[in-house]
Amino acid sequence: MINTCIALLMTLLSVYQAKDFEGWIRLLGAEELGKRDEAESLLRKCLDRALPELRRATKDGPDGEARPRAARLLQEASAGGLLWMKEEPGEVVWAAERYIILWAGPYLRAFDSQRGIQRWSFEVDSHNPDWREGVAVARMKPQFEKIRGIDPTEGKLIWEFDAGHWAVPYLTNERVIVSDRSGGLTCLGLTTGKRHWSRKETSMAGNLIIRSDRLYAALEDGRLVARDLALGSPIWESSPSGPIRFPLSMAGPMLVARTGDLDFGSLRAVWVDNGQNGWTIRLGASTQWSVSHDLILITSPQGTRAVDPKNGKDLWSKPLTASAVEGPPGVLTAVQKGRVRAIETRSGRELWAGPDADTPLGSAGNATFAGAGRNLIALKSGDGVEVWRFECRSAPRSVKRFGNVLFVETWDWEQVSPVEGHVSKVNRCLYALRAVSVDGK
Repeated sequence: MINTCIALLMTLLSVYQAKDFEGWIRLLGAEELGKRDEAESLLRKCLDRALPELRRATKDGPDGEARPRAARLLQEASAGGLLWMKEEPGEVVWAAERYIILWAGPYLRAFDSQRGIQRWSFEVDSHNPDWREGVAVARMKPQFEKIRGIDPTEGKLIWEFDAGHWAVPYLTNERVIVSDRSGGLTCLGLTTGKRHWSRKETSMAGNLIIRSDRLYAALEDGRLVARDLALGSPIWESSPSGPIRFPLSMAGPMLVARTGDLDFGSLRAVWVDNGQNGWTIRLGASTQWSVSHDLILITSPQGTRAVDPKNGKDLWSKPLTASAVEGPPGVLTAVQKGRVRAIETRSGRELWAGPDADTPLGSAGNATFAGAGRNLIALKSGDGVEVWRFECRSAPRSVKRFGNVLFVETWDWEQVSPVEGHVSKVNRCLYALRAVSVDGK
């Protein structure tokens, strides 16, 4: 990235004879002297100042070699420009402005966010690691009976806990709640692994939800329960309602779970304050549901309907061909009739229709993202105007922004050894793109 910046400034010198930029080039030599933080700070200042000049150079600069060179470097260095890419990197489990942690069994690996250089690796033989600031937590084989706390900055073991059979950790800012298949619940300190309390429940029916000073769980006998997070003591228990299906979710003031038959079944809601019954909605075949912006979205082959979590009544319905995802506050993004669209959450009113797309990918900052084939498209969240697009090797599946880096995960399936049973191989890539606001400021 330092070299790219120097190339940008040299182009400016050739176009405008802008002598004041020569000082920046000399100062960026601090990288060679080992003053990395100083060099990175100068780089950001340099780019902030250089990009507007480059934009003017591409429009108003003299003809010849300098002008197309400025245009090419501008594409590389502004929003959507590639910082680095890795093939088969594993799943992103933690990211920050300076580093990103990936899991590719049996290792957790940390990479520099700006350069993609590996900082450390740690063998965990784990599935679904989770993290909070300062601690990554992973469950260990065999049968996931050990829980480990790991320092994500150095990749060193902090603590280890012998848990029950098929234990799963759930993290808060200060605690780790460990749930095992037999119904055991244990509360540990996040940074120390010290046990605070333990209790035994009926076997769990799925995930836990932790909010504020409470944890919520679904039990196999059909009850939903609330427990005090600090002490583990009971707060309330709902009446049984038949088998509860994964996952348990929270929507506004309601705790929502799927009950009954796997193919049909119902959505059941209880009030989070006291566990009193709220409402029940019967689900049809091939129906999926999710929670977004405190709305319940129920998606079937016929389309998507938004449900008010307070009363279980429909707010609106639309023939969306792909599941809606969260956009900016108060907005959903979805694909309808082959175009990405922004929808007001409470009314279902369409705010804008953008370019052709296959998959909505949410928003970050003032940009909304969508996938179109192998292309990642960045749109202005306010009006859906396309700002840039980046071609990946396969379809983009998720987009996350941390600081000035945009991480894009892509994957597709390749048929290998078709004679031996059509075995599928997942081809996965991780791209790190430069993330500035979509207007380039």
